[in-house]
Amino acid sequence: MTGPSEPGIAAELVSDPRRAAADSFRRIRSTLGERDTSVIGVDLDALRCRLAALRAAFPESVRHAVAIKTMPHPKMLAHLLAQGFGLEAASLEEVMLALDAGARPSDLIFDSPAKTRAEIAWCDAHCPGMLLNANSLTELRRYPEAPSFQVGLRINPEVVTGAPAAYDVSTGRSKFGVPASHPQSELVSASVAAGVTALHMHIGSQVPTCDAHIDGVGRLLSLASVIDRARAATGDPRRITTIDIGGGVRAEAPGVFDLMASYGERLASEREALFGYEVRTEFGQWIHTDAGWVATRVETVEDRAVPMAFVHLGADFFMRDVYRDSGVPAGVKYGFGVVKHDGRVLIAGAPAVETQTYDVVGPLCFAGDVLARDLTLPVLEEGDWLVIVGTGANTLGLWSSHCSRAVPMVVAMEGERADVWSLRRLPG
Repeated sequence: MTGPSEPGIAAELVSDPRRAAADSFRRIRSTLGERDTSVIGVDLDALRCRLAALRAAFPESVRHAVAIKTMPHPKMLAHLLAQGFGLEAASLEEVMLALDAGARPSDLIFDSPAKTRAEIAWCDAHCPGMLLNANSLTELRRYPEAPSFQVGLRINPEVVTGAPAAYDVSTGRSKFGVPASHPQSELVSASVAAGVTALHMHIGSQVPTCDAHIDGVGRLLSLASVIDRARAATGDPRRITTIDIGGGVRAEAPGVFDLMASYGERLASEREALFGYEVRTEFGQWIHTDAGWVATRVETVEDRAVPMAFVHLGADFFMRDVYRDSGVPAGVKYGFGVVKHDGRVLIAGAPAVETQTYDVVGPLCFAGDVLARDLTLPVLEEGDWLVIVGTGANTLGLWSSHCSRAVPMVVAMEGERADVWSLRRLPG
């Protein structure tokens, strides 16, 4: 393996992604119509670096599937497939999106926690070679005796992740997977009877270190050995062939790949046995976060106790932040720049840039639609554009139809080239 921080992978990244995104927006601004009050940007150069770093962190034999829900635009799915990556689906609708984008069934992992009998039968008929990870022993009993797909079982390793509570799925009361504390004899006999050949875990999202992942993988490897011994004792030739380690590594800053590199290195040194299996991954947020930006027009600036800037993206696009986190943690999770109505790019903190503190609020009709409070920005005027970077993950995929506002135009940028992936459209 080569380290993802080596020269060549991150060298092409611009030192200030706020300015790079603002420059990208400025190049396409003249193509916008009056009703294009926001634009969603995809940075394919940043994405390419991120995908290269993921590959570099693991042996070449590892098969990477990208979580569809993190950024489900059909053009993004087709782009990932063209780069040799698979896709992970959390619903049958996502399976169909992937197939429509050109995926082969063998490129796909299907992980929904609530698969219906009809969905399982559909996959058996239409998706030979796909990996279906059963969420429970009850689901496992719904599978046909000789399915066309590979049968996996999701295990909750019950490790302490350090992830935010809303995204921690390795607790004792998690709805995801069979708990590792479940009676082992029952778990093993069910796996043997159902023809399980893959074990899966996904311990959560925004997990801050690799420690819990390493522990979880260790528990999967131990269980795989127990299942294989039980099969061997009965003369059953089948074995666990695949270990799906899921995703969950927190997003890193633009051009930084250290946490993923550390994860790969620790697996190689502390869980060497893992690479005797086919290994599959399901990263999403780590891949997409810094490969996206948005620009939203400043509609008005109001004189309030704290000056208030009204923009055209709020809880509709930043659902997790507004509803779950009670406002974007300005300067930590996202970066902000301004493109003035006359085309100048201004970044707070740059020399000779006058600044002001603002509450930045969205367009939806409820009081909580606040992007950020007490955010220091270059002085804003009506007609300026606020550019926000680090928005590539869990934003468009969570679009809210509250107030039925239109989904903005999506534009992919690669070098100097701009490619419109979709025009402004009403939800639904």
